[in-house]
Amino acid sequence: MSRIFKTLRPSQSQSTQEEKEESRTLLSDLPATRRKWLSDSRVNIPLAILITLLLGFLVWLSLSTTINARSHNTPSYTDCGKNYSTAVAAGCVFDVLATTWVPPECHNATLFNEYTSRLPKPLFYRWPNLTEPLSEDPKELVTHETIWSYGEFHTAHCLYLLQCGALAAAKVSAGHRNVLANNHATSLWHIAHCTKNVFNSMSYPENNTEIKNAARSSLFCKVLPE
Repeated sequence: MSRIFKTLRPSQSQSTQEEKEESRTLLSDLPATRRKWLSDSRVNIPLAILITLLLGFLVWLSLSTTINARSHNTPSYTDCGKNYSTAVAAGCVFDVLATTWVPPECHNATLFNEYTSRLPKPLFYRWPNLTEPLSEDPKELVTHETIWSYGEFHTAHCLYLLQCGALAAAKVSAGHRNVLANNHATSLWHIAHCTKNVFNSMSYPENNTEIKNAARSSLFCKVLPE
């Protein structure tokens, strides 16, 4: 066995030497820069993988930071659900002017009290001829499919919600962040509906209106922050 091994060793050594010579020949035929890249491939490939992983990590970190910042800056509010039971369980406020439940975070109690204190009572009735007065308690109101109120109530309802939206917009314009408003106050459809209702219900007093400095000033646009 030892003789065979000794016989094979020179042949193996010769083969290795020929492979080295062939490798040198192949490299010598390539441009210098490519020869260097091939010769350093064992270093370049792991380095490229490392750089790719590092860039991927930085991109992920940037995206996650942006997402977390957005989620952190988005104010949370109560979900009232879709019916009486879920709204009561969530601790929502029954707004008699909106005749619906409102999350407490976007209920303007000051404005609400100002309007309701000036409306004649009772607000609601069982029948369209305004007979059989009803309580403002939502426990009673929820038992009726339809209830009725006087025409001025609809006007007050609209003015109240229009003012809620206007106050929210004014806060945003003044630089406040995370301003909350109920979705009726910010609905384009509801704004158009209520504007039309208020205009149609307007009465025109006999006394004249004085207007000063007409066409002598101008308004300007404001960009509202997101």
